Amino acid sequence: MREPVILCVSANPGMDRRLRMKSLVVGSINRASSAEGFAGGKAAHVAMAAHALLAKSVWIAFLGGAIGEECVTQMESLGVRVVSMPSSAPTRVNLEIIDDSSQITEILEPGGAPAAGEAQEFLQRCRREIENAGESGLLAISGRLPSGVGADLYVSLIETARANGLPSFIDSSGEALRLSVEAKPQFVKVNRQEAEDMIGKAVQTALKRRSEIEKTAIIRPFSAPRHCIGRANHSGSGLGSSGNHSTRRGQRRDYSGQ
Repeated sequence: MREPVILCVSANPGMDRRLRMKSLVVGSINRASSAEGFAGGKAAHVAMAAHALLAKSVWIAFLGGAIGEECVTQMESLGVRVVSMPSSAPTRVNLEIIDDSSQITEILEPGGAPAAGEAQEFLQRCRREIENAGESGLLAISGRLPSGVGADLYVSLIETARANGLPSFIDSSGEALRLSVEAKPQFVKVNRQEAEDMIGKAVQTALKRRSEIEKTAIIRPFSAPRHCIGRANHSGSGLGSSGNHSTRRGQRRDYSGQ
C-alpha cells in the first residue's frame, strides 16, 4: 500500500516578508526594526502544517527567480518535498507590517503571468503527482490563480483526482472557486467575503449563512460535500453533509484569497 500523502497545489505562491516597526505612517518614510521572509501562500502553509503534524506532504508550485529558489530552499529545509514548476514570472513578495500596537497591515502583490505553455506543464506535473499518489493521496488546492491562467485549471485537477480515487479540497476565490464548486470536490472552504461574493448579499451569523447558502443555486453543491466558511477575524464555521454546525476559533488570520 502506498504511503498516504497530501498534495498541496500552489499556483500563486509568494514570499511573505514580515516587517516590524514602531508605527506605520502613511505618506512618510517608515523604517523597520526587523525583517523576516517565509515561503508563503495558502498551499505552502497547508504543506508546513501537515508536515508538522507528521503527515507526508508535497508542495507543487509555480516558482520563478531568486525568490522562488529561496522558497524551495526553505520548504525543503523543513522536510517538505517540493515539485517546482519554473516560471518566467518572478515569485511575488507580500508584505506583512506589524507595529508595536500589534496592528497588522498587509500588501499583497499580484501573481505574475506564466509564459505560454507553462500553465499546461504545471497541470501535467500536478497530474503526475496525483497519479503517483493514487487512492492513498489527498489533493489540497489553495489560493488564487495568477493572471493569465484559465479559471478552469483547478477543475481539471479536481477531475483528475476523482478519476484516480483522491478526495480533493479547494480554498480559492472568484471564478476559479465558482467553477471548482461545480466540479464537486469533497471539501470547499471559503471565507465570509468569498461567500458573500458568491451569493450576492451580506451574511451576518453562522446559522444565517447556512440558510442563505443552501438557498443559493450557485453554492448549492456545498450541501453535498463538506464545507467550511471562515471569517477574517480568526473563526471558521463548518457544515457537513449531515447539516451539523460547528465553530472553531484559531490564532492565525484567514489570508483572504492569498
